[in-house]
Amino acid sequence: MKMIRNVAACVLLGTTVHAELLVRGTGTITTGGSGDYQLFYDDVQDITWLDYSAPVAQFDAQNDWASDLVVSYGGQSFDDWRLPSAGDNPTEGVNITTSEMGHLSTDGITGNDPDPFANIEASDPGYWTSTENASDTDRAWVTVFYNGFIYDSGSLHKTVEQRGLAVRNGDMVIPEPATAMLLGLGAIALWARRRRFTT
Repeated sequence: MKMIRNVAACVLLGTTVHAELLVRGTGTITTGGSGDYQLFYDDVQDITWLDYSAPVAQFDAQNDWASDLVVSYGGQSFDDWRLPSAGDNPTEGVNITTSEMGHLSTDGITGNDPDPFANIEASDPGYWTSTENASDTDRAWVTVFYNGFIYDSGSLHKTVEQRGLAVRNGDMVIPEPATAMLLGLGAIALWARRRRFTT
């Protein structure tokens, strides 16, 4: 099994990026699908991946799916999901590290072997990103895990059906019971103090 930790050279920037996917546990899709799926936190991009591939759909439908997605984890519901971004200035090519999906190549993930992801499809069709083609807004960027590479392209018309992956900004942070209790006690103390000064 491939090591999740991997040190990779970032060719575009000419620097070395230490990337790591951290297993956060299993989340349950309650809206936008069903089932239990692994959650991976990317400590370089500061995003969390849901290891679930949505069935093929057009660009707008996949964006709607991601924004409506709800995942239960650690007793909380997370509803702030989105499609991955191709970056502020997308570039067509393989293993483009400014693309959120292309950046997975720095974690040792390839188009043939997306491990530790169990549900990324390493074949065509690919995955929609949330990024429109700036020169033709009828088209959008798509990423394909195929033939050993993670390939980004901005040429697909939005009516073409592609798969969907969901990410959210930040980590899946669940307050520990003691921390949550302290926060609750602090809120009660503030409420009591404010009430004392207003009466």
